[in-house]
Amino acid sequence: MAYPATIEAALYAFGEYLIYAGPDRVAIRRADYSLELFSLDPPTDKASWEAFRDTLAPYQDTGRDPADLRSWFDAFSGPTISMSKARMEAPRVLTTGFQFVLEVMPDTLVSGGLNLSGLRGLEAGRHLIRYNENSASWVIEPAITHPPSASLKATTIQALHPTQLTLNITNTGNTDWHGSLDLFIGGELVKQLPAVLIPGGDTLSEEIYWQSRPSGEYDVTLNLDGAEIPLDRLVITSVRRNSSVNLLSLSYRNPLAALSSLILLAVGSFGLIRAWRAA
Repeated sequence: MAYPATIEAALYAFGEYLIYAGPDRVAIRRADYSLELFSLDPPTDKASWEAFRDTLAPYQDTGRDPADLRSWFDAFSGPTISMSKARMEAPRVLTTGFQFVLEVMPDTLVSGGLNLSGLRGLEAGRHLIRYNENSASWVIEPAITHPPSASLKATTIQALHPTQLTLNITNTGNTDWHGSLDLFIGGELVKQLPAVLIPGGDTLSEEIYWQSRPSGEYDVTLNLDGAEIPLDRLVITSVRRNSSVNLLSLSYRNPLAALSSLILLAVGSFGLIRAWRAA
């Protein structure tokens, strides 16, 4: 029985290569295959339905279990390299080919006639395998996995004002990082991404629009797939308001503003005197 989100077996088609990955075996075969043998339109009448049925007839009742991916792999012929006591993970298509991580055990056995440079005699450990279709070459290097580094950038944040934050998460390893992301500011969940993939060496930038809180300093925590990473504290400044002293100072520097202020003061005083006499 498979655990949730655990792959028991997989069959991949990458260019001219087929790769079978089982619980404790990895096999790579260079084969001549096509992902489709023919195409069919949905039948619309009796004649088209009979043609549809006749086309599919040779491929029915093959006796091959759809869940037995090893038998489907073995149905194709071609030179193969097989590694027992080995595991494959994180396969991904690249613009120039494909890559995957190969975990080699101390007692891994390699057999088969496919000569792939570097795959024989690998030391125990995790290795990043990358194939370049343009040069038909394989590159093998140690798989490096580091916890991502992160930073939260923002301009001056004023209290109780909408603001834009930029969250940068960098994968400093050469293998893919994938998981969930939760950003907390002052204990408040601000951003949540349930499924994130950051290729090795890449940086994920996420723009966040946030209504700031009252002025002060707030703790910032990034939860990456259950691991908490504290970031630099966020400083929110108070909004500066003009005081009466500033208004008088402004009036002193601007004669027209001073004259307007005196007129308003005189009108206000005259109104107050009339109201006092009437009372």
